[in-house]
Amino acid sequence: ACRARGVKLVRFELTSSYERYGTVDLDSDAEEITLIVRAVAEKFGVEKFTLLGHSTGCQSICHLMRTTKDAGLIDKIERIVLQAGVSDRDWYDHDNGVEVMREAVQLAESMASPTDLMPSDTPGTYGVPTTARRFMSLAGRNGDDDWFSLDIFDGSSSSDAVAMNNKI
Repeated sequence: ACRARGVKLVRFELTSSYERYGTVDLDSDAEEITLIVRAVAEKFGVEKFTLLGHSTGCQSICHLMRTTKDAGLIDKIERIVLQAGVSDRDWYDHDNGVEVMREAVQLAESMASPTDLMPSDTPGTYGVPTTARRFMSLAGRNGDDDWFSLDIFDGSSSSDAVAMNNKI
């Protein structure tokens, strides 16, 4: 079906996939996506791309679109598709309780270095090694990963999700 339409499909796995998410941030994801788009464009002569993100991949694509300064890259991305975007913050709050999670975020904020690992029993880490920075991104209000929380569109959040351009 792809060949008949002149479409090429490339599936890739980010370094942050699966249990590796705790020590890799969205800046790294955005850099990897950029490198993949450039490599595919150069090797196969592809001029336009549709990026499809699934689950946490949605946050990775949104972060790329928000942070890249590469106008040539943005021109190559014709559209983005966000499938099953997740709110880690909403899930953690539901699974562990809002107050418990706010205390865990405060612990992350108080750690000496953003690259320090959270204690292994930190609620929301589920035993996955997680840096303080990544934990704040996942569990903190308006963190880098906080694109799909339920309160984003009620006016109480400053998320860029509301301002995402028309490529979605």
